[in-house]
Amino acid sequence: MKRILPLVLLLVLVLPLLSACGTQTEPKPLETVPPFQETVLLDNELCAVTVTDVTVDEIWGLLMKVHCENKTEATVFFNMKNPRCQAWVLNADWVQELGPGESVDSEFNVFAVELQRCGLSRVDEFRFQLVMTDAESEDGSPLVNEEVAFSPTGADLEKLEPLPLRKSGKQDVELVNSGSAVFTVCGTESDSIWPYNLILYMYNKSEKDQSFTWRDISVNGVSTNPWFFRTVPAGCQSCMLVYFNEDIMKENGVEQIKKVEFTLVLQDPETYETLEQYQCSYVPKK
Repeated sequence: MKRILPLVLLLVLVLPLLSACGTQTEPKPLETVPPFQETVLLDNELCAVTVTDVTVDEIWGLLMKVHCENKTEATVFFNMKNPRCQAWVLNADWVQELGPGESVDSEFNVFAVELQRCGLSRVDEFRFQLVMTDAESEDGSPLVNEEVAFSPTGADLEKLEPLPLRKSGKQDVELVNSGSAVFTVCGTESDSIWPYNLILYMYNKSEKDQSFTWRDISVNGVSTNPWFFRTVPAGCQSCMLVYFNEDIMKENGVEQIKKVEFTLVLQDPETYETLEQYQCSYVPKK
């Protein structure tokens, strides 16, 4: 993944995120990490993946460099699922293609504003599901599907405990608090690029992974369909920013978000079977 993105794309990714999830205080700056020691995440007969360096940047946030080796005779894809820090699910993506017998240096990151939204000024643990699939596979079954973890700060992973649950903010409206999940809208957000946004908080109280999504969404009575889907492993929590289409809002006279109605759906992340659903109505606090 190339580190240099077009300026417009960078602004689209970063500017809508410039607020912590419902908090009323200035986010703490990210702490720098000490010199990183190479860490082998996985080394077997199919592949080898090693974290070679970790740095902190005021925009890019936590930037992690990895060396990947494909030991098979097939073209494969590496990717990660459910990246998290001490039970906080983070928004990070990584996909790397490798030909037969090839190796490559790659990198991925978690933006600084994403970490600040979660209240994280340092990341003692980075954990994810490492997946490698055959590019020619018809059913998409993974060749490798292993949970891996390392510490950017050199902390002892065995001694780390889950981070405390997020503290409620003044703009929070808790819509669901069941035996299996908590779902809260932390407030609205507006900026020059994305003027209609909601900040969402999810906590999976159950003992199995769950995906949060919605359907039948309307804003001020106007039907719309913004994308929202987040898988939260058992016992984990997460924040997410959702963008509403500006053109649809303006065409229907929506100047600001006054009421959002939708059906919240909890799904099995493997089968997409509906586990629970709730009728929700959100009105921002004044």
